[in-house]
Amino acid sequence: LPALTDPQKVSFPELQRATLANGLKVVLLERHAVPLVNAVLTIDAGAASDGPDTAGTARFALDLLLKGTTTRDTFQLADERDALGAQLDVGNTLDLSTVRLSALRPNLSGSLALLADVARNPAFPEDMVEIQRKQQLAAIAQQQASPTGAAQRVLPGLIYGPGHAYANPGGGLGRASIVQSLSRQALQAWHANWFKPGSATLIVAGDVTMAQLLP
Repeated sequence: LPALTDPQKVSFPELQRATLANGLKVVLLERHAVPLVNAVLTIDAGAASDGPDTAGTARFALDLLLKGTTTRDTFQLADERDALGAQLDVGNTLDLSTVRLSALRPNLSGSLALLADVARNPAFPEDMVEIQRKQQLAAIAQQQASPTGAAQRVLPGLIYGPGHAYANPGGGLGRASIVQSLSRQALQAWHANWFKPGSATLIVAGDVTMAQLLP
C-alpha cells in the first residue's frame, strides 16, 4: 500500500452573517477565484409542513414557483434566466424548502431580482397547476411501481406512526387522492403561510462582498 502522507490543510471562507430589516437572515461565504455567485433561499418548511390530509402540498406548490409569477409567465422566466446566464431550481427536504440560484457576477443584481420574483410572487396559473398535477400523479405512480419507491412510501408511517409530521409517504410527493383534489387556493395558502422573511435564510457563496450583497 502507498504510504500515508500528511493531510492537506483546508481553509474555508469565514461565515459572515447579517439580518435585513424585514427579518431575512443572510449568510455569506466570499470566494473570489471565479466570477460566479451561488445563492440558496431556504424556507423553514419542507414536506413535514404537510399534515396527513394535505400530503404533497409542499412539493406541488414549490414546483410551481418556476411556472410563472404575477409579472412573468413561464416562458418569460426562462428567457430572462437564459439572457442573464443564470440557473434557477427548487427543491425540498422534510424540514426545508429551497430556491437555488447560480449567477454570473456581472449579472448578479438582475439574477437576484429574478430569484426574488420567483420566491415572492408566484402566480400559480391554472393551466400550469393542472400540468403539474398530472406530473406529480405520474411521479407517485412511478414511485409505487418501484420496490424501493414503494418501501419509501410505507416506511415513514411505520417508523413514526399515524399523525406524526414525518409519517407521510417519503419523497414528499404525497398521496394521489390528495394531489388529485388540491386546489389552486390551497397551494397559494401554503406559499403565503411559509414564505416569509422571518422564516427564511439566504445563503450566498461566491464573488461578492457583504457590502455589495445587502442592498
